[in-house]
Amino acid sequence: CRIYFHANSAMRVDGTLSVLGQAADSLRVYFNGDRLDEPYASFPGSWPGIYFSESSINNQLQYAVLRNGYQSLVAEGPSANISPKLILNQCIIDNSSDAGIIGIQTDIDASNCLISNCGNNIVIMSGGNYHFLQCTVASFSSPVLQHQFPVLSVSNAGANGAQPLTGDLQAVFTNCIFWGDVGVADEVLISRQGNTAFQVLFDHAILKQEHYPDNVDTSSVMLNSDPLFLKTDYSNRGYDFHLQSGSPALGQGKDTGTAVDLDGSGRPAGKQDLGCYERQ
Repeated sequence: CRIYFHANSAMRVDGTLSVLGQAADSLRVYFNGDRLDEPYASFPGSWPGIYFSESSINNQLQYAVLRNGYQSLVAEGPSANISPKLILNQCIIDNSSDAGIIGIQTDIDASNCLISNCGNNIVIMSGGNYHFLQCTVASFSSPVLQHQFPVLSVSNAGANGAQPLTGDLQAVFTNCIFWGDVGVADEVLISRQGNTAFQVLFDHAILKQEHYPDNVDTSSVMLNSDPLFLKTDYSNRGYDFHLQSGSPALGQGKDTGTAVDLDGSGRPAGKQDLGCYERQ
């Protein structure tokens, strides 16, 4: 189905949201603003986004596509059970003016997701538990949205109004790509305050990074190795984050048992490609 939102109409989830699309383009679930006429059809910030409140539980988005939001997905508060508050499988979040994903002291699992061309692609604050597997997180400037901020910001600190918040933080990024256009030297920003538990791990990943972040465990990380996406066309907003044949991301991932990629195509056993797309 296709779900359209007027300019100031957000979706608030206090209970459970299940979005169960399938791999074919015609069977995915699309969220977008309701202005489909040009030039508004491609404007970021056309609708507010989806907010998962502290009481929300057991949310799942599968083969969902969210475009042109302000803060496309916001999850707040820890999970009320052993399951993550929000599970994202094979999702695309694109062209969000402020942020693609915001996690505030919450629990998010994401697999085979593309978070692209947002003001801030992923923002994690005030702690929580986060697991991103086989994700591509990339931003390139377009005529309507300039790339000015890191594609990933992680912190155990935040604020609730005037009240500062810090919390235990675990964030693991496996077989992921974090990349961006010129203008941002460090695409990953890690910040720690206080003495709460703190673990950030990049396990088999590509990072565009001049200054390596402190307080971070790493394994098999490639720094500043251009992943060679198929297409990054600024003038026409034409972007394709599949990998070229010579990409350094090919075959560099660990075997995580992930059977498919964002297209629904199979991933081989053994070393898999980094990012959300497996080159076929």
